[in-house]
Amino acid sequence: MWQNLSERQRLLVMVAATVLVFALLYLLVLSRQISAFQRAGAALEATSAELQQYRAKAARFEVEKEREAASQIRLEELSRHFDTNYQSGTVLVMLGIKALEEEVFIAGLKPGAVIERTGYLVLPVELEFWSTYASCLSLINYLENLGNLVHVLNLEIQQYFGGNDLLTVFEHGLEPVVRTKVTLAFYTVPDAGQELYGEVMRIQEWSQGRGTRAFQYPGELFGKVSPHFEVRMGGEVPLLYLVTLPEPEQESGETTGTGVRDSDPPTVEPAPEVREVPAGQLASEPDSGEGPPGAVGLPFHN
Repeated sequence: MWQNLSERQRLLVMVAATVLVFALLYLLVLSRQISAFQRAGAALEATSAELQQYRAKAARFEVEKEREAASQIRLEELSRHFDTNYQSGTVLVMLGIKALEEEVFIAGLKPGAVIERTGYLVLPVELEFWSTYASCLSLINYLENLGNLVHVLNLEIQQYFGGNDLLTVFEHGLEPVVRTKVTLAFYTVPDAGQELYGEVMRIQEWSQGRGTRAFQYPGELFGKVSPHFEVRMGGEVPLLYLVTLPEPEQESGETTGTGVRDSDPPTVEPAPEVREVPAGQLASEPDSGEGPPGAVGLPFHN
């Protein structure tokens, strides 16, 4: 049959066969490859965009990692101001030691209820004490610079002369005594909330029924011990303060216009006597709530 075709017919048959082969090749192979290539190209573009995002995230991760390290160091520094253990009673012991060093008479210590905030706890404490102005400021400065974060909420300082005027105090070379009331806020982390609550309850139990001298002379309260196991019953704790002597009584008789008899020799008012009074004697005196009995001042310190 192929021999019966002319040259022209043979050429047309070859061209048709070639077109048919290419058509079948395109339909069966090339079209599928092209579709797959297009899908792969689209996926490559999406992957490239995603890769750019990951690279940007990786760069930000390095920056955030450096920030995280700096923040961790800062957090450790700040955590030191919130990790004071109130349950051991060390804060109260150190406060008592500092008060003895500064010759400060602590008249009252009243802890308030624990206030829960977002991320931290607040323990308000009211303190009242008597001493010289410089000693009171020194104790307040000590409280403000404790290891824990402390905020002074309220501060009140008033003069206290024990019935003597300021001129008499300075005539005898004494520093005037002031009465100080301060309200502090101690801050801590929530993990210490149970310890804070337990410490408040222990302080309230210890001070209940003992008046304003509950924290001054624990060794003189027989049968009573401190709520903290570090504190043991000790001897007397001397407290130095000034006691004014009573004025001498004048005998009856004729007096001049100044109120002094002509026959009486001029009298000199006795100077106040400074003496050291043991804690046991103070514990037996009635507490008026107005400060140490007869206290008008403390000697100047060299």
